Amino acid sequence: GDSDEHPRRTVYLDAFYIDKYEITCAQFASFVNATGQAIDNNGNKLFELDPNRQFGIRQPVNQWETQLGMELHPMVNVTWYGANEYAKWAGKKLPTEAEWEKSARGENGNIYPWGNEWGRDKCNHGSAKMPWYDESDGFIRTAVVGSYVTGVSPYDVHDLAGNIAEWTADWYDPEFYRTAIGDNPTGPGWGKEKIVRGGSWFYRRTYCRSARRNCNGPQFYDTILGFRCVKNINQ
Repeated sequence: GDSDEHPRRTVYLDAFYIDKYEITCAQFASFVNATGQAIDNNGNKLFELDPNRQFGIRQPVNQWETQLGMELHPMVNVTWYGANEYAKWAGKKLPTEAEWEKSARGENGNIYPWGNEWGRDKCNHGSAKMPWYDESDGFIRTAVVGSYVTGVSPYDVHDLAGNIAEWTADWYDPEFYRTAIGDNPTGPGWGKEKIVRGGSWFYRRTYCRSARRNCNGPQFYDTILGFRCVKNINQ
């Protein structure tokens, strides 16, 4: 693994629920229609509608709706602020990176959600050379969530290795694994970038490892980036 993935260690997590699928365009449209939010209370943009990018929802009149055929595709072009606001609206939260990695690796520390051997037909991934997307998996960009039933994690969670990368709750610290507590670890109290986990339709196989750590500023958005939520089991 990369230097910021060390040292390898065991952590303890309280039980939690995690969304089986990535948040879809239809779900995010329901959130925007219910709340009317496009920015949070601090003026941070929740999502971006860029006509030159795939975004999945539109506002033809007063109500937001999904683009035709995108209802069950994962919502992308969402900032961390947008993901966080959706999670709060849904009565959930964003996963810590430890919760996300636990969901992907199980108790045996799988390299990929499905096991320790790479399987190019088990997730929606990119190519190692240009063009970076890989149509051989059947999709140019995102796929309907849950399309890769043989690529699920030990907990039957879908698309943790591909389709889209996913926001987590934690700030990024390259030295975090050397200093974090062993029980329910969370990231540092502040930072410049939030942890992003999982591969995507654009990323090659090395990004699909369940332990791979990536990060982006919370205001960042892209067609490869979305999220899913978690909930404490006693909520």
